[in-house]
Amino acid sequence: NTNKNIWLLMGLQGAGKTTTAGKLAYKYKSQGRRPLLVAADTQRPAAREQLKILGKQIKVPVLAVEDNESPATTLARIEAYIKEDFRDLILVDTAGRLQIDDSLMTELDDLSQALNPSEKILVIDSMTGQQSLPVVNSFDGRIGVSGLILTKLDGDARGGAALSARHVTGKPIYFAGMSEKIDGLEPFHPKRIAGRILGMGDVLTLIEKAKELEEDDEQEELKNIADFSLQDMLTQMRRIKRMGGFMDVMKLIPGANKMLPTGAEVDEGEIARIEAIISSMTDLERRKPRLLNASRRKRIAQGSGTKIQDVNRLMKNYEQMKKMLKGMNKRRPNRGKRKKRR
Repeated sequence: NTNKNIWLLMGLQGAGKTTTAGKLAYKYKSQGRRPLLVAADTQRPAAREQLKILGKQIKVPVLAVEDNESPATTLARIEAYIKEDFRDLILVDTAGRLQIDDSLMTELDDLSQALNPSEKILVIDSMTGQQSLPVVNSFDGRIGVSGLILTKLDGDARGGAALSARHVTGKPIYFAGMSEKIDGLEPFHPKRIAGRILGMGDVLTLIEKAKELEEDDEQEELKNIADFSLQDMLTQMRRIKRMGGFMDVMKLIPGANKMLPTGAEVDEGEIARIEAIISSMTDLERRKPRLLNASRRKRIAQGSGTKIQDVNRLMKNYEQMKKMLKGMNKRRPNRGKRKKRR
């Protein structure tokens, strides 16, 4: 039954429906589902193009609704599509308005009646806080709302409003948009969000992210600290990058916020430069950094589009990191060795 697999995404213009549709498709595709994105925002051609770009990026097909296309025709096209190419989750990105009006509600109601979706999800900008209540009531009264997705919840100041949204609206919060990245959509856990706001961290989410990376065959454990190479440094940086970035990871670690200066940010451009520099090295140079003399550093700088000073700074940071890791390794209790019996 097609209707049981249709999720209708609703909301005001600018709430982040289109981006959220792409994030949902990415999330469920990663879990083995076969999603189909439906670009049903006929009011904004740019939204349809944006969804097509997102679909291409995550390799999920996009079915674009034509101008003046009837909801019945849209359903028929969806059914015809999935007969040719099986899909088990249809995510429909609908039109929005700057404010609620009868035209918007009529259009949504007609589409909802035709598609009979299993989920009617209202996408809300978390910055609106308690002002979201009349919006939820309007959509729920006319269309029906089964649950919410909160977007732009990447700032601690916005978390308080998010925690009260469930109580204020009476609707469950399915997901929260924690960053602008395509994988920045997380299941909403009130206690975890509260932990981030209070600076207590979110160890469970950190563990989940780490477990996702453990399944990657490319990842190998660093067996010997003494052999820590630039290749290892690049691998660890990419791992943190895939977990959402340094600052996102730090927010999940209990007490880490106290270690960071107020308003501290990480220059993502610097991280990109480091990745470019290490990628411009040969395998031998990555494994044996002591080979990097002046001429090699000059070649690497030219190949990575950076300056020699950038290469020198990287090497200095690498040596400091290696020294720090050695110190940590010395403090680690040696559990593997047992005392010999006499």
